[in-house]
Amino acid sequence: MWADKSYTEVTFKGCRPTEPASNFDKSVDIQLYTAGFGDKVGPLKHFTKCFELSTSTATWTGLPKGLYYFKIVKIGGESHELKKIDVDQVRVDTTLAD
Repeated sequence: MWADKSYTEVTFKGCRPTEPASNFDKSVDIQLYTAGFGDKVGPLKHFTKCFELSTSTATWTGLPKGLYYFKIVKIGGESHELKKIDVDQVRVDTTLAD
């Protein structure tokens, strides 16, 4: 959970499936929520580049001041409870100026 004034960027780097890749759609979907009530904020973000030795980045702008968190809601197009991934680096940035 983190405090935010208007901008959030979430980055995943180095995503790997924990099961054989042949059985795995290499994607992960994340959703941003407000803390407390757990309301969804903005659209679901779909990551694939982090599986290709690159980085996947999602941004949300125009956010009201408050506390936020994100959840992985799908892995490989399915409920995250059914599949698992390893991620080398997860970064949350709340400054637009970089």
